[in-house]
Amino acid sequence: GSVIGEVALVKNVTRTANVIVSPSTEACTLIRISRDLFNRTLQEHLRRLEQEREDFTNGFHLVSNFNPKLRQQFIRALMKEKHYNGDIIVRQGDKIEDIYFIVSGDVILYLNPNKLVSQYELHLQAKNVYSILPEASKKPPSGLLHRHVTTPRPQDGNGFGSPNLPLSMQPMSGSTKVIWSCVSKNGMLGDFEVLTQLPSRMTTAVAQTETVLFRMNLPEFRRLVIKEGRETAKEARSLAKTALRYRNGKRREKLNARGQTESEVSFVDYLIRAIDQLAMPI
Repeated sequence: GSVIGEVALVKNVTRTANVIVSPSTEACTLIRISRDLFNRTLQEHLRRLEQEREDFTNGFHLVSNFNPKLRQQFIRALMKEKHYNGDIIVRQGDKIEDIYFIVSGDVILYLNPNKLVSQYELHLQAKNVYSILPEASKKPPSGLLHRHVTTPRPQDGNGFGSPNLPLSMQPMSGSTKVIWSCVSKNGMLGDFEVLTQLPSRMTTAVAQTETVLFRMNLPEFRRLVIKEGRETAKEARSLAKTALRYRNGKRREKLNARGQTESEVSFVDYLIRAIDQLAMPI
């Protein structure tokens, strides 16, 4: 499975070493790839990748109002990744450096409410809203995280706002983590955090199936979508608020029926308000 000469081939330079079969081994069987074949294969791969990016963009309705120049810039900013069942794509608390668009597959977002204080304490104190952090994250919860919320299987997403509704909060077995939502085709990872200017990722994203994503670095996303694509940003905020309100409504119904406190519900209420107040970065 080893490769010989790949550096010289890729960089189009002369070989820097001799290759000799060891006399103590049996005869070696090699597959030779010429420079012409390599170049043709590379060009075909790049052509397929460009087509995949174009196909995704054409089906992603939130950028349908982009002019041709902006659309092309959006396409060129996409970088493909593939993850498999059980892969952790991003972790709660990670600095947000990229936004992910899901091309295919299912991703579960897990939230650990107990981490919210350490993540967002300084951020929320600076905005004089520290009190809205859930009590569950300030002290150990009394059985709250082990309440099960029954929700139907989410359907394909529609873009921003962790779109696959409903947003459930089911317990993750043997853990303080709960399921925040399931995101699939045309969904995004990192949208809530960017729209509310949170400094780190609120959830851990785990691939449930083989998942294909496009990644875009945060400065490009802010430039193309939030600043230049103003109508897209407006629709993004609307979808995000709809998703959050739906999730919080279901959560309140469950908690009120059991006479329990609202826990992280107040924090989500803050996110809904912050989408309008804080969503436009400088």
